[in-house]
Formats: sequence, structure tokens, C-alpha cells
Amino acid sequence: MNGKVINYEQLYKFRLRERWWDDLYQIPWRVVAHVRVLMVTDGAKYGPGNGYNLSRVLQALQHDLPSYVQIDVTLAQHATSSYNHADPDADIHDFRFTTTDLTPFDQIWIFGVNGGNSLVAGEATAIWDFMQGGGGVFATGDHEALGVGLCGRIPRVRSMRRWFYPNPGPNGEPVAPKRDVTPGIGENDSMTGGSDFDGIPQEIRPRKYSAPGPFVFSYRDFPHPVLCGKSGVITRIPDHMHEGQVEVPNDLSRPISVDGTPVTEYPNRAGVKLPPEVIATSTVNLNPALGTFGVIGTYDGHLVDEVAGGVGRVLVDATWHHFWNMNVEQFADAFDRVRLAALAGQAPAPQDVAPAQAWGEIREYFQNIALWLARSGTQAQIRRRGIWLITQHVDVLMALKSDHTLDRIGQLLDLGTKARDALQQQAPQCERLRFTWDWLDDLVLIEITRPWRIPIPDPPPFKQQVPILDGELLELVTLGAIVESVSRLTGNLREPEDVAKLLDSGDVEARVAEAATEGIRQLTKRVHADMERLERALVRR
Repeated sequence: MNGKVINYEQLYKFRLRERWWDDLYQIPWRVVAHVRVLMVTDGAKYGPGNGYNLSRVLQALQHDLPSYVQIDVTLAQHATSSYNHADPDADIHDFRFTTTDLTPFDQIWIFGVNGGNSLVAGEATAIWDFMQGGGGVFATGDHEALGVGLCGRIPRVRSMRRWFYPNPGPNGEPVAPKRDVTPGIGENDSMTGGSDFDGIPQEIRPRKYSAPGPFVFSYRDFPHPVLCGKSGVITRIPDHMHEGQVEVPNDLSRPISVDGTPVTEYPNRAGVKLPPEVIATSTVNLNPALGTFGVIGTYDGHLVDEVAGGVGRVLVDATWHHFWNMNVEQFADAFDRVRLAALAGQAPAPQDVAPAQAWGEIREYFQNIALWLARSGTQAQIRRRGIWLITQHVDVLMALKSDHTLDRIGQLLDLGTKARDALQQQAPQCERLRFTWDWLDDLVLIEITRPWRIPIPDPPPFKQQVPILDGELLELVTLGAIVESVSRLTGNLREPEDVAKLLDSGDVEARVAEAATEGIRQLTKRVHADMERLERALVRR
């Protein structure tokens, strides 16, 4: 995947087309998956303002989403928050993790500001139970010990990011980066200009994952789904003069306890500790001798097999300055001005174009966090509803009605191509891969087709990919078979409630997976037949 420069005239036209499609499938036509987020902070506000405010994050989570998903956010001020009763936008004041039922939520977002220990007895246990039950956690702080109060004692979170300063943590956690190395320059300084507020974001380097390419013996590179946007790879986020640090812990077997109870922090996949990953790094730009540091880290607990059903996913970020209004407002404001200019038929101010493009990536990063952290059951709902929405697109409907009686693979390929194009009007580019291969999660095939492999040594059953595969052909034929199957299963239903009920039945999951598998078998037979014909053609006359 490659990023591309946005033509704002084309963007405006695209948004009109996208809005037309979105309006066409508004409730009662839309069948929506709900992602439920509990947001907790001990030192920020949720309303507008240019300080430690999160209104732009909330805006990103609740607008311009794919039409098949809705993010519902509950806002809580922790009992130790300096804004506890001064924030009218909070839904819950005096919040403790022990006094609110966490089970309805898909994920918890924690913006930790305070040092010390903000959690009373039982709170860490409540969070741990939530994680072990499949709930996702996002956590961030800043340099030194900022954020340790809420986050530093949460398993997995405590070891995927540095929280303790100036001494190591109670389990030997390493010391967090300093605020200053020299006056005004932090140990992890990511600034690319003169200040945090110059309209210039930092460039991050996403980790690359590969999958079979669009022709044999070729490969395609993809970022982690969290850093995969509609227009390409997300490489720009706000910068800051002294960030925290994300890393993979050296010892995944270190014994730790939660409220005095020993726990297994990193359970196994295939008998091996499943590790977290650093999915993006940044350069210490004003002090290059200090090298690079981890900016974003993830842990895919859904891959765990030691715990039935897996555990929750985790994402940690180096600093909350990537989220505060004080850092993102400059980009969001520019985006708003560009949008207003486009609506008025005017050219945007030249100085607004680059910051507006950056906000597009920053906003999608926020959205992708919420989508990726959702429980595995919610992930399945998102996938099913996304595929169903694609079956309603006019180009897909026409492809479904076309007659390819003599060319079954040609029919599926045409349908898959139309479905891919329709899906990319709605969702990040990587979403189509998840929407395709996650139906077939029990098949060995995903080990050589899906780029995001299990991050353990020599993951079974393959050590490398099969380069003879035409990855794009395989993907599109499979997607075509999936869309066709979902369309047939839901074709006679008219009420959203009936569609949702059918989509969430286990029978649909199995039947669609069977149809996709059969489509792959048909493709395999076609390839074998063509190879045999080629071999016969090598005979001399």
C-alpha cells in the first residue's frame, strides 16, 4: 500500500457519493454493529477547548464512520480526577472500576495523567477480569510517571509501555523516558518542526506485514489494521517534545499479581507465550543520536488458545499528546476549513491542505483503535453487517444478476472486484482482507493469505508463504463467494431486525464459510486445469 496526495476536488465529489450511499442506507435501512467504549481519565475533560480536552477524539469516534458500524461512548471521570465534578460532559463522576458493571463494554480507553497509584483494592482485578473475558484496553500516558496512577499496574498494559519514573516498577518494569535531556528537548522528542503547534505532524514508521501479491511470486505490504486508512498507510500523527515509550517486554514469563493474586500475564498460543508487538516507531528528531522509540504497541489476545475464546486485545500509545485537543485542533481546524471551502466551491487556503490531510489520517487512527479493540463477537458482527451492506450496493447487485453460467470463476472474480470497490468507499483498505479471511479463521489457508500472522516463532503450520499464489485473485474470488452467499441467505428479508437476527446466527457463519471454501476449491480446480493445458501445449509439433 502506498499513501497518495489527496485532490480535494475529487475528495469533495467522493464525499458526495459516499454521503448519497450513507443516506440511502440510514435507519431503518441500515443494519448496524454497535461498538461500546468506556472512556476513563483522571486528568482531562471531554468537552471542547484547546487544553487537555478530548472532544476531537469523540468527534472522530462518532462521525464519518463506515455505515455498518456505530461507536457508543460512555465518559467517566475517575474518582481521583482533578476534573471530577467540573466536567459537565462526563456521564459518570467519582468513577471506580469496582462500582460500574464493565461487561456491557467492548473496550476501555484509559487516559492516565496522575502519578502515584490511583487504583484502590479491587479495581485492578475488575480490569483484569474484563480483559480475560475478551474486553479490549487502550491506555496512554506521557513522559516519566505521567499516567502510572491508572495504568501502571494493569497486566500487559504495565509491560507494553514504560510507566515508572525515576525508579523501576514493583515488578522490575524499566524506567520511563525523561522529560528533558537538554533544556526543552525530551529523551523521546518527536517534533518535526519548531513546536507542537506549528501544523507539522510527526512521521511514524509503521511495521510492515506481507501477503501474496497481485501476481505469482510477488508480495504486497500492509500495515497493522490500526494504521490502515482509506487512502493508504497512516504515517502522520501529532508530534510532541517529550513522549513516553512503547516496547515488547524482555520477559513474558515474569510472575506478577493483581491485587495480591498471581496471574499469567501472557497466555499461550500453540504452547508458546503470545507476545505483543510494536507496530510503529518514530525518530528522536532533535537528538538523532538517541535513535528511534516505540510509538504504538498492540497485543492480539484474540489469538490466545490457552484461554477458551481468547482474551482481550490491548493497544498502548506513547503519549496522550497524540489525542489532546491542544495538539490535534490545529489539524482538525484546517480540515474543517478545507471542507467548508469545498462546499462553497472554493479552493482551500494552501496552508490548510497539508494539516487537513494529516487530520484525515489522525482521525482514522482514532477510529481504527476502537474497531480493532472490539470483542471478537463484535468483530464478527461488524464483518457480517459490512458484507451485508455491500450486497446492497448497486454495482454488486448488478454483478449478482449477471449471467456467467459458463465461467464460474469469472463470475466470482467480477463480483469480488465490485464488492472490493464498494467496500473501499466505506472502510479502510485492510478491512476487505479481514472481511474476507476472518470467515475462514479455522482454515490453515489463512496462514499464507492473511498478512497479520501469529507473532510467535515458526507459527504452525507454515514457515513461509507460497509464492505461486496470485493473492489478489484468490482474495477476490473468495470475497465474491462470500458476498454471493450472504446475498442469497438474506435476499428475502426486508426488516433490519430480521436481517440482523439472521446475520448473528451461527448457521450463517458456517454456511458462508462453506460457500467461500467451495469458491476456493473451484479456483484451485481451474488453476490445475489451466496448468495441465499449458503442460500439454509444450509438446513439439
